[in-house]
Order: sequence, then C-alpha cells, then structure tokens
Amino acid sequence: MLQSQNASRLDCPARGRLLFAFPRSKRLAFLFWGLQIMADFWLKVCKDTPNKSELVILSDRLGVSRGDVFLWWFLLYSWADGQTANGFLPHMNAKLVADAAGVPENFSTALASEDIGWLYHVEATGSRPGGMLFKHWERHNGRSAKKRAQDCQRQRRHRNRA
Repeated sequence: MLQSQNASRLDCPARGRLLFAFPRSKRLAFLFWGLQIMADFWLKVCKDTPNKSELVILSDRLGVSRGDVFLWWFLLYSWADGQTANGFLPHMNAKLVADAAGVPENFSTALASEDIGWLYHVEATGSRPGGMLFKHWERHNGRSAKKRAQDCQRQRRHRNRA
C-alpha cells in the first residue's frame, strides 16, 4: 500500500481502493488500483514514466500538467491492455481509441505524432485490416513482460531474505 502524506484515497466499490498522488499539479493521477494484484490486472509502469521526455513534450504541447498526461497515458494503456495481446487495435483510429479509453482525442492524436511515435496508424492490407498499433507493446505489456517483472520481483524478495 502506498504510504504518503500527499496521497489521497478514494474508495471504489467494484475493485477496492484507488490511490492517487501528484499534489504539485493539483490533479489526481492513478497509481494503484485494487486490493489484489493478479497477472492480468496490472501494468508494468516504470517509476520514471511521468518524467519521460515524450510525456513532458505532450504536457507542454497540450497545455496540461504532467499529472494529467500521465493519467491519460495510464488510462489509455490500461484500456488497451484489456483489448489487445499484441498491441494492434484493428479497425481503430486515434479518435475511436480516445473515445474507448476515456482520454481526450488530442492526446491520442499527439501520441501518434511523428515526434512522439508511441501509437501508429497502420494501413489495411489485403490480409489484415487497418488500425492502431502501440510501439514496443510486447516489451512492456505482453504476458511475457509481466512474467519477467514478476520473476524479477520474486528473485529480489528471495535475495533480500537471504
């Protein structure tokens, strides 16, 4: 459980507790959801994600706080994690992705911009439909990435006990 005097808590009857932070921006950002963590109910989020250059650029470009951009990123990736195993969303465009994930359209469009490049539009071919594709999806979001992260955490706990 997050221990911070700056964190706010909000009860969520369906899943347990939502814990929020980012007091500097006066906005709430999603850090942890749920009382139980299952293999398919979490995302690998690096601690430096809110400060990645791409998100800082998006914050400046969209005129919103980094907390807002991080929250939108998290909502988008959380939604996508339940929709795709390989990072490809068939028949989708930036507007549909934004609507489905509950984020502003200009955010998903900016993610697909050439200088950010975390989301790509893929044209249809004869064998597959067009859609949107997340860059490096398997590196961070596939089952193998989650298993690697869990294995690393388990090994770290084992080393700390020894």
